[in-house]
Amino acid sequence: MAPHHPPNPGHAPRQALSRRDASALLLMLGSGFGIGGLGGLASCGPVRPPRVSLDRSTQPKLVPTEARVDAVPGRSLVMQVRVDGPISGNADPRLTLADGRDLGAALVWIGVEADGRDWSGWLPAFERWVVAAAGDSSIPASIGAWHIVAALPADSGAQELKLNGRSVPVNWIADPDTLRPANVRSGWEPWTIGSDVPQPDARLLAPEWRSPLRLWHARLVTTSLGRAAATPGLWQVKGNAGVLDRLAELTEARWRVGLARLWYADAVACARLLRTFGRTVELSSGTHAPAWPTDAAALDSLLSDLLDPRLTGAALAVRAQVWVEALPRIAVWVEDDAAGLLGDASEPLVRIRAAGFGDEPQLIWTSGADDLRVGDPEMLGAGKVAEVSVPVSAGRVFTGGRSFTVRTGTQSLTIAAREMTPIRPPGMRCGPLLFDWTLTAWAQSQPRAGAVPDAAHAAAVLIYRDLSGASESGWAVFVECAGPEPTAAPRDNLSAPTPGTEPDDKPGDELPVVDSPAITPTRRDPGADDEVSLWFGQRGRSAAVLRVSRAGVLRDDRTPGSEATLEVADEGDRWSVSVPIPLEAIEPGQVLRLGIARRDPRGVRTAWPRRLMPWDREPARAAIDLKTWSGLAGS
Repeated sequence: MAPHHPPNPGHAPRQALSRRDASALLLMLGSGFGIGGLGGLASCGPVRPPRVSLDRSTQPKLVPTEARVDAVPGRSLVMQVRVDGPISGNADPRLTLADGRDLGAALVWIGVEADGRDWSGWLPAFERWVVAAAGDSSIPASIGAWHIVAALPADSGAQELKLNGRSVPVNWIADPDTLRPANVRSGWEPWTIGSDVPQPDARLLAPEWRSPLRLWHARLVTTSLGRAAATPGLWQVKGNAGVLDRLAELTEARWRVGLARLWYADAVACARLLRTFGRTVELSSGTHAPAWPTDAAALDSLLSDLLDPRLTGAALAVRAQVWVEALPRIAVWVEDDAAGLLGDASEPLVRIRAAGFGDEPQLIWTSGADDLRVGDPEMLGAGKVAEVSVPVSAGRVFTGGRSFTVRTGTQSLTIAAREMTPIRPPGMRCGPLLFDWTLTAWAQSQPRAGAVPDAAHAAAVLIYRDLSGASESGWAVFVECAGPEPTAAPRDNLSAPTPGTEPDDKPGDELPVVDSPAITPTRRDPGADDEVSLWFGQRGRSAAVLRVSRAGVLRDDRTPGSEATLEVADEGDRWSVSVPIPLEAIEPGQVLRLGIARRDPRGVRTAWPRRLMPWDREPARAAIDLKTWSGLAGS
């Protein structure tokens, strides 16, 4: 659908969203608004002078964008429409029932502001919403769509619904509060996840509470969809938050009805789907991370089928089972390229981890060169993690490293590992630094998906031989970081709202935080400096940790409180500094193990050589062979 520009009377054109920003937001939002939601998004920026009808009585043609509109009698209707023709300030849609009642509908724009972010948290998040009536004097630039919003009478079911005289393809579904059988005291569980499924960490769950499209999911995994809603809108919004409350209510009602239909068709299939929706993995001790499906288009498709009146009984159950079966069974990633060194320091040990997503334990094993198994097979439980550390030379050779394949009975995934890197003049470049893992990338075992920062926040690192005498080891690390001067950091994507607490609408305000000491936030407090940390030696047993800020302040974790000052070249949009490598960082055999992390002016973390989990406290390591520098072999 071509971008539609809502009215903005008396205002000059504003700067357009870049193609990259618009594309990124469209991909992020996708069809996640779904049937009866915000599917098929359009941009409302730039905001331009309106196409005002000369005839104030003329109304634009409003056409539902979906072939089927799910509606619940007695609840709100939030229906996406396409607007054909100009919108005047007195746009007055007429939504009527067959008995002639006018439902007092309003034409409303629902969208999300572009924020230009190139990073994401573990779960995708919507930051700030825009809700505006067609008659408003201006509508902030946003990505979204026009909607008809109305309250449906409780006795409206089975009646024809018309919009400006044209029939709406409505699918009347039952009020979910009426679906529980009166003679069933126990065993009615279409809206409850089993008590044996661990709840996700509250901080990681925060984005679900902030989205009217995913609030149902937060309630499902923490309490139950069957309970009365106790959480008003937690979203950040410009405009009428009540419209988003209605959207959230309708979205949850549709899921409740869809799950109830599946339970009636096949209670076992329903229970399996619920476990999938509540799936977590204990990726670190005490931290149960969400591991459920996040593909908005796939979820929309499933919900549409669950509510399809043509699908009943076994056909409905099969559709749900096929949907679950199509999901990945495992996620595989390299946690550390130099978790250890062989006795003669000739090569590193690579640590490979795998997480189980299935309903039952599954046999898992790893193979390398010539498809020979490395390590022992083991049973990987649902929601559990297995790991193996093997010499990197056991992997298959490919350009730039080695590869290993992790297999189960139904799935195999190949991942790349880093060999010990020889260093030669003029030095070894390290990078790019990568964003923390997101659930979407991790569950698909895609280490580079959305991992690289844009050029405005990139960093370059070079290890080189320092002959100036400033480094006692004779080696140094040159760091160059792009980024503007530090400003107030964005809202912390890992800060969770306390259910039942409503945020106000002031930019930068923070929701209350649910304490979770096991997680290190990826984003820091406003005013955080731009800082790079260099981690030497084995992960978890560092030989040295040096931190250097944009101001040139160097701190050594071995001596808390001590500081030194290094010379920094600051050019406004970038800065650079050289950091001497301490002598004790050089391991026997002239091997250097190094990990790098940075918090940029936004407070966003990146790392090398591997992406980090949001709760990780230090980076992985890469092994570098210093002997290969000209003239140092055999030293």
